[in-house]
Amino acid sequence: MTPARTMVDAQMALLGASGALMASFGGWAAFDSAAYGGLCGIVLTWALGRNARRAERAARDNPRKAVRVLYAGAAGRFGLAALLVGAGFDLFGVHPLPCVVGFAATRLAFWWDARTVFKEAVR
Repeated sequence: MTPARTMVDAQMALLGASGALMASFGGWAAFDSAAYGGLCGIVLTWALGRNARRAERAARDNPRKAVRVLYAGAAGRFGLAALLVGAGFDLFGVHPLPCVVGFAATRLAFWWDARTVFKEAVR
């Protein structure tokens, strides 16, 4: 499996665990909220991969342009996170705590798997 696929699998596993934990405390509404927050985190992982591929293509021509692409991508992901979570709270009636728990679980899985991939690349 590719590292990206492994990362999404890890995110889905922790998303399921956090959703089950939230469901045990708050029922199906909490599960839905945790799932929404986790899916927002997975969308950000997809956006990061997309921006990394764009930066890689830009680096072939001009390394400075690649850095600009990475910074613009980071700002875009920040805005996307705020937009997705805000829309969840306002439009879909997502409960804040389970949403944050689901989001944090997928971010934790992302960082843990990224750390593992980096360690293997350095060896």
